[in-house]
Amino acid sequence: MIGPMAHEISTAALTAAAARHKDMIEALPTEEYGYSALADVIASFPETAEAFYEQLEAPEGGVRGGGATQFAMALLVADALGDSRAPTVIDGDLEIETDAAFTVYYGDLTVHGNLEFEGVLVVLGDLVVDGVLTDWKEWSDLWVTGNVRAKAAKLGCRAWAGGRLDAEFVLLSRWGALYAHEGVHASIALRNDYDGHGFLGPVHAEHQLDFEADEEAVVAALDPALFNDDGMIEDEDELVEAVVAGKSILR
Repeated sequence: MIGPMAHEISTAALTAAAARHKDMIEALPTEEYGYSALADVIASFPETAEAFYEQLEAPEGGVRGGGATQFAMALLVADALGDSRAPTVIDGDLEIETDAAFTVYYGDLTVHGNLEFEGVLVVLGDLVVDGVLTDWKEWSDLWVTGNVRAKAAKLGCRAWAGGRLDAEFVLLSRWGALYAHEGVHASIALRNDYDGHGFLGPVHAEHQLDFEADEEAVVAALDPALFNDDGMIEDEDELVEAVVAGKSILR
């Protein structure tokens, strides 16, 4: 957990937050979740946000599973905390490698470098990354209750944002699934996975490419040098590095 103090939250505050966010929560992409399910979670909420995340188990299954309920709770926790949240600024790269199930920032997180994480990263506010945002271990999760902004994002995890996600390049890797309530805004949005759920919310991109939906369109749009003999992208990291360096990856 990240934060110098315990953040106390009452069930009344969570219930009021749920009412304020009802429309947004009901719009979350899920097949196994209803707004009414939050009542039981709120009723059993401990005295502090720290205690809640210490006893919470990481979600199982795909992005359409239990992660929706837990992300909804993150929205309510952020709302209930209000002005007690404090920003965190990291000068340089941030690598989150931990045995803990959850890493929680109780407020905005700004990283003046690259951000690489494993496990469940929870940001109860906005997330700003000057460089590349990426997860490096399968079955990770990203829950940001506000907006996300990065130079580029390479995500093989299940990622949720309560606001919008802005990046020059967004790449969904093998298990990638991404929902941004106010949309993904990018120059290039590429789905390079066959096992994840892809882009689950609105996408506003100059070039939206999807290997699962139209492999031929992806091959026709990107630089041929990016593909191996099997017609697959040779190295996703080099692809991201090229975009960050200002090189075109399009034909």
